[in-house]
Amino acid sequence: MPANSKYLTTKGQRAVKIVTALLGGYLLSASFHLFLAVFPATRDVVIILSSFSFFLVWGGLMIVVFLARNAWNALGLFLALTVIFGSAFWILKNMWP
Repeated sequence: MPANSKYLTTKGQRAVKIVTALLGGYLLSASFHLFLAVFPATRDVVIILSSFSFFLVWGGLMIVVFLARNAWNALGLFLALTVIFGSAFWILKNMWP
C-alpha cells in the first residue's frame, strides 16, 4: 500500500532538509562548542568533551531537522542560532584575552 501523499515532502523540501541537517547542524554544533569554550572556567573541559558531544549534538540536530514540517523554517532557525553563537563567541573572545 503506497504512502499517503499528504505526509510526503516535495523534492525541494527534502534537499533543503538534507543540506540543513549536514551543513547547518555541523555549523551550529561547532559555533555552540566554540561559544562554550570561551569561558575560562570551562575551557579545558569543553575541549576534552567536545570530541564526543560535538557529534552527539550534530546527530540530534539532524533528527530535529527531519522532524520539522517546513525545511525553510529549520534552515532559518539553524542560521539564526549559528549567527547568535558565533557573534557571542567573537564578542566574548575579544573581552577575555
